[in-house]
Amino acid sequence: MYVSSRVIVLAEFLKNKQQIKVQDVLNRLDISDRILRYDLDNLNYVLKAYNIPEITREKAGELTIPSQYNETDVLGILQALNKYTKLERMDYVKTRLLIERHVNLTLLSKEMEVSRTSIRSDLTDVIKNLDERLSVVENSIVADELVIRNVQLHEISAALLMSQNQLKTTSILNPTNDYLSSQLLDIDQVELYELFQEISAQFQNDNTNYYESIRVIVLIAYLAKINNHTIESKQTIRDQALYNVIASYVDRLNKILGVSLDKQDIIWISNQSVGILGNESSSIIVERWVDIVLIINHIIKEVSEASGYDLTQDDRLLEGLLNHIRPTIYRMLRGINNDVDIVLSESDSVKKYLDIVRDSLLKLDFIDAELITDTEVYLITLHVLAGIERMRSKTIQAKRIILVCGGGFGTSQIMNQTLKQDYNVEIVALVASQRLHDMQVKDLDAIVTTVNLNRQDYQGIPIIQVSPLMTDDDHVLLSAHFEGYRQINDQLEEKVQIIHDQLDHQTMNRSSRSLKEYLDFKAIAVVKSVPTWQKAVKMSGELLVDQGIVTYDYVDEIVEIGEQYDGHYVIGNGIVLPHGDIDASILKPSVSVVFVKEATKFPYNREGRLFFFIAAKTSKDHLHSIADVHRLSHDLNFIKGLDEIDTQESLWNHLHKFLKE
Repeated sequence: MYVSSRVIVLAEFLKNKQQIKVQDVLNRLDISDRILRYDLDNLNYVLKAYNIPEITREKAGELTIPSQYNETDVLGILQALNKYTKLERMDYVKTRLLIERHVNLTLLSKEMEVSRTSIRSDLTDVIKNLDERLSVVENSIVADELVIRNVQLHEISAALLMSQNQLKTTSILNPTNDYLSSQLLDIDQVELYELFQEISAQFQNDNTNYYESIRVIVLIAYLAKINNHTIESKQTIRDQALYNVIASYVDRLNKILGVSLDKQDIIWISNQSVGILGNESSSIIVERWVDIVLIINHIIKEVSEASGYDLTQDDRLLEGLLNHIRPTIYRMLRGINNDVDIVLSESDSVKKYLDIVRDSLLKLDFIDAELITDTEVYLITLHVLAGIERMRSKTIQAKRIILVCGGGFGTSQIMNQTLKQDYNVEIVALVASQRLHDMQVKDLDAIVTTVNLNRQDYQGIPIIQVSPLMTDDDHVLLSAHFEGYRQINDQLEEKVQIIHDQLDHQTMNRSSRSLKEYLDFKAIAVVKSVPTWQKAVKMSGELLVDQGIVTYDYVDEIVEIGEQYDGHYVIGNGIVLPHGDIDASILKPSVSVVFVKEATKFPYNREGRLFFFIAAKTSKDHLHSIADVHRLSHDLNFIKGLDEIDTQESLWNHLHKFLKE
């Protein structure tokens, strides 16, 4: 049990009084009426516990103090309760430092009734464990405001929620909760809740867990504002629609909070709310990305079997599907109609691919069947058809040609590369124009030349004259003679490009290598426990930092993504897959593995103990490794065997036992 120094001051002021006007108490102690009500409730809570009649507040605006109050050593009782442990003091000092950005050691020592040396020792210990992005100089935090607020989200969110719950009771927990509660007294929590219920209704968000998260974000902005801290650095709006909605409520929000949140505050609130409030569909996409990747693999496999062409090695197809699937699912979840005007002939050959795509999308259990429209199915099928045409063109017998230029091999070398890249041709020879008469032209299909040979054919073989720079007109001319990759895919690729031009997408992680191939003994660790899931993710990332593969900034970004989406990394049975977008600064695609023997807690009663930290340099990384992790999470023998893991070597052997090349 804890009693604040403010309650002790009130108790001492009321001593030896029988009745006093409320206004006199407010003036003398320099507190608000709401704080007086709060402190009086806490004082009465203690009095009731010791069978002392409570102090009453009369309708006439007076406090009545019972005689037993003056006959009992109330101050002695309160002071006996007002004892702090080392950990309580450190937590309190940290919270005051993060919110006020500065601490006064002398005032804290008086408030907590310990020596200034003890408080300084507490502050030193706090600084040792503080986020490395923050510096403390002369008892003050030196850091960008955005960084400080993000650290507050990590460090004091739980205490903020507990403090708000404390406002509804007379239970006094600890000095940190009491301090935060006193900071939040002027906010009407019911009105705040109703406001965000209205906002969430606009996004058809029925997630019952979002409110606590969004409430903490708003409260941190509020605490910064009442302590006169503003955001100076420029921010990018992550979700314009979400920002617009929250901005439209800013007047009501300011009235409820009693402050003036500016544009940068609203941007920060909306950015931190992505995946919690307005962009629930994006949250689902992130949380279910492993399932989505597996569905894409399924589409490619089914189409390969149906078409007779092996599309599993077509990087271009996989790239296109991965890029396209995110906005497709986003539109379907939000009920957004796609205005792209596209119609495919439903011949038997095309219909079977449409059916494969539709049936595969139906396997995504978080999308209602009626949301999977014909247009969305058509758009995905376009990628498939383009892939089939690319493979078909490679099976057609190449046209045999010779390449002629005026000076011999100079410009023809450039032409050689261009023709091989764009057309299904076999370059039999590169010759100078004056040597053409020496060439055997039997079995040739054409002669391509960059000089004027003053004829349309040579020994019956057609001559095609083009510019060495290969203009669009040249490609039209060549397409009339050769079936080329460029020609075959022109219509389909043009339609696909229209789609991509309309969509804002990011390339997701994929790879043709297995998880087993990525494993490195130096990037594997076993620990007994970690205080938070964030620490476990950081520990996993730092194994790659130590090898110079990724940076601390990359690891921090992965943690922040997880915090925005409530630790979405957990994919089942304690398996956790921290991952982010591709990053060119990564030395090489890599995976680290950390096993936490005592499972760490995630939001919504989830647990994690085996962490696979994914680092992707390009969009071609980790396709198979993600599938391998997903398979392990469903292998009960693998999961059961984790109970026996206690060393780095045993984890290494266990992984290799269940992983395939």
